[in-house]
Amino acid sequence: MAFNTIQYLKEGKVDFVYSLTIYDRESLIKYIRNNEDRNTIINGFLPLLLDSYYRFCFEIIYDNEDYKNEALYLLNKYYSFDALDNEKIINILNNTSWGKRYIIDHIDEIYKDEDLLLEIFNYIFNDINNNYDFIKMFYLNDNLHIRYLFMKYIVNNYPELINVIYDDFTKYLTSVTYKENEQLTFLPTLMDMKDICKLAIAVFNSTLDKKIWEQLKEYILENYPSNNLADELLSYEEVPLSGSAYTLRHNPLKIEEFVKDAERLFNTSNSRKLYIYHNYAHLMTEEMRKKYASIEEMFKKDGQKSYVTSELETIYRAGLGSKLELYVEKYLDLSHSKDMGYIASGATGACYRIGDYVIKLFRTKWSYEDVICPNLYLIIKNEEEDYVRDNNGIVCGGIEVQRYLTRTAKNVSSEVLVQFEKELRRLGYYSLDTFVNGTCGDNCMILDTYKDANCNNPDRLPEWFKETPLVLVDRDDIYKLSNKYPKHRHSAGY
Repeated sequence: MAFNTIQYLKEGKVDFVYSLTIYDRESLIKYIRNNEDRNTIINGFLPLLLDSYYRFCFEIIYDNEDYKNEALYLLNKYYSFDALDNEKIINILNNTSWGKRYIIDHIDEIYKDEDLLLEIFNYIFNDINNNYDFIKMFYLNDNLHIRYLFMKYIVNNYPELINVIYDDFTKYLTSVTYKENEQLTFLPTLMDMKDICKLAIAVFNSTLDKKIWEQLKEYILENYPSNNLADELLSYEEVPLSGSAYTLRHNPLKIEEFVKDAERLFNTSNSRKLYIYHNYAHLMTEEMRKKYASIEEMFKKDGQKSYVTSELETIYRAGLGSKLELYVEKYLDLSHSKDMGYIASGATGACYRIGDYVIKLFRTKWSYEDVICPNLYLIIKNEEEDYVRDNNGIVCGGIEVQRYLTRTAKNVSSEVLVQFEKELRRLGYYSLDTFVNGTCGDNCMILDTYKDANCNNPDRLPEWFKETPLVLVDRDDIYKLSNKYPKHRHSAGY
C-alpha cells in the first residue's frame, strides 16, 4: 500500500490525498520527508497540490532547501509566524539558507517564547563563528529580560565565553549599553529584580571566579533594597536518586553563603523574612527577633496555636511583607485608638483591626478581572491596595487597608437593601455575592456618616443613603452589567 501511494504521487495521481484520514496523512508526510527519493516524489505532486492542499505540501517541503521558493510562497500566502511550532522554526533555521533571515524578521515574536529563544541560543553556540550577527542582536538587547536570558545561558553553558562576548558583563545590567553615541542617563533602567538574582545564582553555581559572584551580590544589595538573593540561596534543589526519582535538599554551599551575610540578606529579602525568622533566628539581631514576634502576634487569629497564619505567610511569600510592615506603622500613627486584633476570616482571607483602620490580608480574590472592584460611593474606599497575580491573572496575595467601621448592617431594612442594589445597577454594576447575612457573614457595613462616602460631593447623594449610608466592605465580585462572563474563580481552594 505504501509503495502504491508513493508511486501515485510520483505519477501525479493526487485525488486520494484529499480523502486521507488525519493519521494516514501525517504518516504519509513523515514517510515522504524521510524517503531518500523524496524530491522525485515531491516533483510529482507539488505543482498539483501547492494551492489546493497547501498544508500537506508545506509540511513536507518547509525546510527543504531545494524548494525554497515554494516554501516561502506558502509561508507568505497561507501562514503566519504564529502558525509554526518551535520544531518547524528550528528546522527552518538549521536546514535552509533563508532561515536566519526569517528568524531575524520575526525576532519580536520570538522574544515572547523563551523555550524558542533557548533553542536559538543553542543554534548560535553550535557554530559561534558564523553567528556573530545573532550575538549582536542579543548580547546588548534593549529588552533587559532578553539580555538576562542570553547572559544566563552563557553562564550556565559556556562560562568560559562570558568575558569573550562581554568585556565585563556586570557593566551591562542596566539600560546603559556604552554604545557609541549613546545618550547617557542619570537614572538607567535596572534589570528586573528576579532576573538579576537568578543571574547571580547562576554565576554562583558556575565555574566562574567567585569574585564575580561577590561583585554581583554587592551590586544587588546596593541597588535592590528588596531582592530574592536569600530566597535563591535558601531554596531546595532537586537531588537525583535512583531511576527517575529525586529528593529535595538544601545546597550546603548556598546555606554557608547565606550564613556569611545573613543580616544583610535578611534585611533585603523580598519573600523569605518569616522563613528566615523561624529557621535562622540565631543569626538575627534581638531587635529583629522582637519585631517579627510582634508582627506574628498582631496577625494571629483567636485561638490560633500555629506560629503563623496562612494569610500572613502568603503576604510575605508574595513579596508584600515590607509593605505590610509599612502600613502597620503608618496607620497606627494616624489612629487615635491603638486597639489591635483579629476581626474575622472569609473564604479568601482575614481582616484585622489596626487602630482606626482595618488591614485585610488575602490569599486570593474571587474576581481576577483587570480591575477587581470599581470606586463607587456604595463601596468603601481602599486607603491602600496591593495585589500580586500569577501568570493567569489570579490574585495570589493581597493587602487592603480600609477605615474601621463599627455600625453593623444586620438590621438594615429590606427597603434600603433594595435601594442599594437598584442604585448599584443604575451605576452600571452587579454583584455575585450577598450583601448581608451571607454564609461568611456580612459584606456590608454602615458608615459613621454619609460624608465619609467615596465621592467628591457627598451632599448630592440620594436621601436614602444619607439616612443609612450602607457600603459594601468586601471589594470583590463586582462586575459591569455588560460583563456576562466575568473572570470569577469557582473555588478558593489553595
